Amino acid sequence: MLRFVLQQFDCAALSPAEHLILLQETFLNCGLDTFAAEDFDGPDLPGRSFHSYLEEMRDQECKQYNALRGLLDDQAQPNCTYDLEFTGPSSYLDLGQRITFIIQGAFLGLLPNLTDGDALRVLPAIVASEARQNSLFRAAANRSLNFFDGVHSFETPLTLAQAYSLSRPYIHNCSSADRPFHLKIHPILHVQLPTRLNLTDNTTAPQPGPAGNKGLNVTTSPLNMTGPGRGSFELPEGLNGTAVLLLTSDLQTSYPVPDDTVAAIGLLEVG
Repeated sequence: MLRFVLQQFDCAALSPAEHLILLQETFLNCGLDTFAAEDFDGPDLPGRSFHSYLEEMRDQECKQYNALRGLLDDQAQPNCTYDLEFTGPSSYLDLGQRITFIIQGAFLGLLPNLTDGDALRVLPAIVASEARQNSLFRAAANRSLNFFDGVHSFETPLTLAQAYSLSRPYIHNCSSADRPFHLKIHPILHVQLPTRLNLTDNTTAPQPGPAGNKGLNVTTSPLNMTGPGRGSFELPEGLNGTAVLLLTSDLQTSYPVPDDTVAAIGLLEVG
């Protein structure tokens, strides 16, 4: 097992990241315990071979967890309850694309902020693995979508606070002995679409995001208030799959968007 002594910032950053790896490992084990290979046969399902992919992804998560445990060798292990609800194979696949999207964004956003050389060797491997898993779940959950023909040509980095806010509904009952970590928890932004949109329904594109995003597909749209705590906005053209929605006070020139400007965060599925 890897054994490193992390700098203080890296240790504080990787502690909540360990929760995310355990969340995904628990999610994959739930799928393996609940479904047989033939359960993934049928219309709009990926086929029975997907069950073997679940086994491979679970094994990857175990290796990632062992790597993080090596980096955090002198720290207590997390002890939480992971609450995952799904009603069938389609519901499971939809939840999978959300969870893998969040965790991929968390490690992608974390990577540029690390300073420890050993952590910088471990984290890129985790990012690559999470990206493959997210791509697999997105393709399995949205059989008709072309993910190379939409606005998301780059993945979305998240701060740990943003990722943990999105995953917090699934993480409960952490013991008092667990490592404390200090993250700003953002309120969840709930989005309701009038119908399930097709790509052709998105006819108006808001103004592009700031040039400082260096190619990231970030768009901004003003929120038109329709009542207390309620409003509407326009979707960009070509949006498909999973998108992160941030309610912020102003247009940012950096990404991930700083936590202190985020009023609420949510996920949106279009396709």
